[in-house]
Amino acid sequence: MSGRTQRWLRDAFSPAALLPGENVLAFERLRDYLYAEFEPRGPEEREQVERMLLACWRLRRLARAARRLNRQVRLGANSAGDELLSLVCFVHGGLEGVTLPRLLEHRRRLVEAFRSAAARLEELQRGRRTRNSSVRLGKSQDTEHLTP
Repeated sequence: MSGRTQRWLRDAFSPAALLPGENVLAFERLRDYLYAEFEPRGPEEREQVERMLLACWRLRRLARAARRLNRQVRLGANSAGDELLSLVCFVHGGLEGVTLPRLLEHRRRLVEAFRSAAARLEELQRGRRTRNSSVRLGKSQDTEHLTP
C-alpha cells in the first residue's frame, strides 16, 4: 500500500482531536451542534459533550479512511493483481498490524464512548432537573405557611 494509505489508516487511530489538514470549521460546527442539542450546564455536563464530540469526530475520521481505502482497493494501485493483493493484505494484517477486525473494533469502541458519554450526560441532566424541581417544590412548601 502507498505511504498515503498507511497515513490514512494511522490517522484513523489517532487520539488527537484535530489532525493537520482536518477541517477546523467542520469540527467547530459539530461542537456547536452538540452544545445546542444537549445544552450542557456545568463542567461535568460539558465534559460529557466534549467526549461525545471527540468520539463523533474520530468516527468521521475512521469512516473517511475506510472510504479512501475502499476507493483505492477498487481502483487498484497498478493492476487487478495489485488490487487483490491490497485487499488480502488489509484483511489479513499486512498494513503494519491494521486489519479489518481491528478497524471494526476501533469503530465499536468509539461508538461505545459516544453512547457512554451520552448516557452519563442524560444521568447528570436528569439529576439536575430533579434537584431543580425539588428546590422549587421546597420553596413553595416553605412559603405556604406564611400566606394568611
